[in-house]
Amino acid sequence: MTDEIFDDLKGIEGPRNVQIRNPALIERLVDTGDKIVDKHSKEMPDPDVLDELERMDGFYSKVYNEVMLAASNINFDEQDIATFVRAKASHDLVGKQAKVLGIYSGCLAQLLTERNALQGKRTTIHLDGEGYAFDYLFYFARVLDTVILENFKGDEILAHVGNFGGRADTLVCNGIKGYSCLLSVGSYNGKVNKAIAIDVEGSGTLMSSGSDRGYVSQVFGISLKGDASLSSCATTYGFVEQVIGVGVTDGSDNLSAICTLDDAAGAVNQILAVDINGSGTLNNTGNKKSRINEVIYDGIVGSDIMNLNLMDSGICREVIDREQVRATHSPFQAERIEA
Repeated sequence: MTDEIFDDLKGIEGPRNVQIRNPALIERLVDTGDKIVDKHSKEMPDPDVLDELERMDGFYSKVYNEVMLAASNINFDEQDIATFVRAKASHDLVGKQAKVLGIYSGCLAQLLTERNALQGKRTTIHLDGEGYAFDYLFYFARVLDTVILENFKGDEILAHVGNFGGRADTLVCNGIKGYSCLLSVGSYNGKVNKAIAIDVEGSGTLMSSGSDRGYVSQVFGISLKGDASLSSCATTYGFVEQVIGVGVTDGSDNLSAICTLDDAAGAVNQILAVDINGSGTLNNTGNKKSRINEVIYDGIVGSDIMNLNLMDSGICREVIDREQVRATHSPFQAERIEA
């Protein structure tokens, strides 16, 4: 199954090395970003408040249109974005200033993606942060193709991507230290194909993916440390095909509250939980209006596992304990769930 998930990533070039080919161009990108931060940080809504989060649709559009105008005569590519990110990494901005800088980086990535699309080209942004910090990197970017970020430190990296009617194909975070990585991707009527987190240390990884009438095909976390990872997916009329957690440790409430929020409907085709260590795994998953087709779990250690009986409540069509299947030697089920 994991091989199938990564098939689409084969052939992607390695991360960009930072080589400043045009210092004047990078200086213009940096200068434009500084002006955007100074102008818009005081008026930015608070994404941590629901009503204000919904206002981010108009705010992002306003900033993006301004960036598009300011960069109308700046021809930049993936290498230039890598150089810009390195130039602004470990900045001393905090609060809304840091968030607006993250939004600006997302606007640059989206602008390049849309320019390339007009030429029939896909855009792959593959960056190795080499341990540098960049909170809110590509924050709220609405339209992206493939983005792979490795070895960064920072909170809410690639958070809220593909929201508000946006879309993204493949989002990957590997070797990240920071909370809420890939938070709420493909939400608010947005669409994301794959959201993948590997070796991420921090709570809230992949939380709320495909929520609020959003859609994500695969939400996949492997080797995660922190609380509430892969939680609250597909809430409020959202839909996620697969929520997959493998090797999620050192935290609580992972893969919990899926399809559960304010008694609003949500749907997940399959939840796969393997080698999860911590209390509250799969807790409070589903409600009477939600539908989960299948839950498969194996190697879950901790207290209060699945305190809601999914099958008895009619929320889930089938719940399979792979350890129990192996013990009872059911050839049909064993072959099916190992496939």
